Amino acid sequence: MGKNLFNLVLMPLMACALLVAPLAAEATQISIGLDTSALIGGTTAPYYIEFQFTNGDGLNNNSVTIGSFDFGGGSASGSPTLGGGVSGSLSSGLIMNDTLFFNYFYEAFIPGNFLSFMATISDNYVDPTPDQFSFAILNNSLIEVPTQGPGNEFVNVDLKSPLVINTFSGISGTDTDPVVGAPSVQTVPEPGTLLLMLVPLVMCFRKELAGRFTFLVWSSPIRLIAKEVIL
Repeated sequence: MGKNLFNLVLMPLMACALLVAPLAAEATQISIGLDTSALIGGTTAPYYIEFQFTNGDGLNNNSVTIGSFDFGGGSASGSPTLGGGVSGSLSSGLIMNDTLFFNYFYEAFIPGNFLSFMATISDNYVDPTPDQFSFAILNNSLIEVPTQGPGNEFVNVDLKSPLVINTFSGISGTDTDPVVGAPSVQTVPEPGTLLLMLVPLVMCFRKELAGRFTFLVWSSPIRLIAKEVIL
């Protein structure tokens, strides 16, 4: 039974997975969340969301797409200021390309209890210096609210493969900026990539079974039960 299951199900599945693996997109989607309740009523308001994208390798070969903003009861405010290969706004979402060495965006927002957004980041890495994406918050003097980050950022991402993601907590500074805690960052599957891989995988798997339909049922987080139905 075990040998038949391996020959019938697992071997075709493994072979098909190898065939479709090169179709995976060279991009990673991450979810970033930050507790911004400390900024509500802050004396250094208005505050600004800032993104920077530096071109470390000198090539125009990477991009960051940012959207799905949730202000936790707050909102975007005003118009964006941007430079380099950047377009968009907090309301519509934005795209950052590494057109110049320094590409930037900032726009005022009214803080709510939290801030969250999604970023889809490519990872075309060329030695020795990677491109870098970062997220920070500015105060009313357009100075970053202080954090433990080297540039007072909450998150920076080196565009290597895989991405290198660093997070930093807020700290007390020389100004009267509120202290903001550390962000949460999670990598999430990209639906487009999963669908792209699933379709040829199912077609290949179905062909290998030659008249038999096999479906997989999750029985635990780490174990699969394969059940065969003879058509």
